[in-house]
Amino acid sequence: MAKIILITGTANTGKTKSIRLFLENLGILHEKRNGDLVLVVPPLAAGKKRVLGIATGGDNLNVVSKSLTFIDQHNWDVIVCASKSQGVTLGYVQRFAASHKAQLVIINTKRVKPGAVAATIRSTAAQISQNL
Repeated sequence: MAKIILITGTANTGKTKSIRLFLENLGILHEKRNGDLVLVVPPLAAGKKRVLGIATGGDNLNVVSKSLTFIDQHNWDVIVCASKSQGVTLGYVQRFAASHKAQLVIINTKRVKPGAVAATIRSTAAQISQNL
């Protein structure tokens, strides 16, 4: 069954950084820079026999829509993506999951004190891995 692991939260709560750390933990290298990324990881690189789609941009409906449309062209098994915790981006991903009969797993991020950011990002990245 297809699965979407959705990282939700308000802007600047570590959604993108958590997904980037998850990729690094899988051994998938990417350029470390600010900004969002969209990629499709073939089964061998993902370490499992699944096609993994990644979309880190979750604060803007146009970005979410374009990212999921791109990934949808590549016969995905699992998508890890981001959206706001409420509103149009969340609704879009929920409808996308329902239209693909995909299991939707939601991991919510919250704003934390500056000293707790790194631990929160590590925790969220671990939750992504546990839900693969």
